[in-house]
Amino acid sequence: MEPIIHYLIPIIFLLIVFPNINKKTAFSLAILTWVIDLDFLTSAHRALTHNLLFMIVISAVLFFLINKEAMYISFYFIGSHLILDSAYPGNALFYPFYDKAFYITTKITSKFIFNFKVGIVDLVLKDPGTSYFFTTQAFLFLVLLIILLIVKYRESIRIKS
Repeated sequence: MEPIIHYLIPIIFLLIVFPNINKKTAFSLAILTWVIDLDFLTSAHRALTHNLLFMIVISAVLFFLINKEAMYISFYFIGSHLILDSAYPGNALFYPFYDKAFYITTKITSKFIFNFKVGIVDLVLKDPGTSYFFTTQAFLFLVLLIILLIVKYRESIRIKS
């Protein structure tokens, strides 16, 4: 479910706040919300691409290849991913220069007391031996999508005898 959240929330917010934005560019660059998680294939997940250097480099490349709007949109999408991943264990925002992860935790108690904490922890790199390509939620969303596509295109895929 997390990849869908990383995509949907930022694109919905962007289109609501900036309804006149170039939608083709926005939807094309929204893929960056998923590209940033490709570092899960390495032992440096939440470090290799979950940092400010990655965000600046990708945005600068898009500025030179496309235009200023693409730079701002990419900066927004990668930044939104960093914000959504900022819960514990956090992101290594200054990687590779600083090998600590920054995180935020929040709680509202039963007495409506709001607790907010920003923390720094040692960056723990995972064993690259095991990679999970689908979470249970992602698999179930895929099943739902397949069912919806079958319903929508049932006339096209019906076996004619």
